[in-house]
Amino acid sequence: MADASVDWNLQPGHPIIRMKLHDRFGGTREGGISPSRTTPNVLIFSEPAIGREHGYFDHWAGGIFHYYGQGRVGNQQMTRNNAAIRDHLDKGRTLRVFEGAKGTVSYVGEFELDSRQPWYCADRKRWD
Repeated sequence: MADASVDWNLQPGHPIIRMKLHDRFGGTREGGISPSRTTPNVLIFSEPAIGREHGYFDHWAGGIFHYYGQGRVGNQQMTRNNAAIRDHLDKGRTLRVFEGAKGTVSYVGEFELDSRQPWYCADRKRWD
C-alpha cells in the first residue's frame, strides 16, 4: 500500500503546484480529500471562498480547523474519503492540509482529528 520511503519534505507555508504534489505523494488531482495509495498520507484541500459556493464551510475557530468533509446533500456519511480522515491514525496515515484547491496550493501543516470530538452535526443555516 503506502510507501513510507517517500520522505515528506514540505514545510508549512511552502507553495506547490497541486499536480506536482500528487506526482510525488500520490492521491487524486481533484476533490478536497485525497487519500494516497502510494504514501501514508491523506491530503486535504480547503479554499473557503470557493467551498462556500458549493456548500462547504471550512473555517478556523478557537485555533481549531473545522473541515466540512465530503457530501453536500443530507447528512455526511463516514465512508470513503470521510472515513480516510476518521481512520487516519488507526491506519498509520498523516493528515496534510493545504490552502487552495487548484493550481498552486500552500501547505498548512500536519493535523490530527480531535479525539474528543472527531465530528459534530451542524445545520448549514448556521454558516449562511
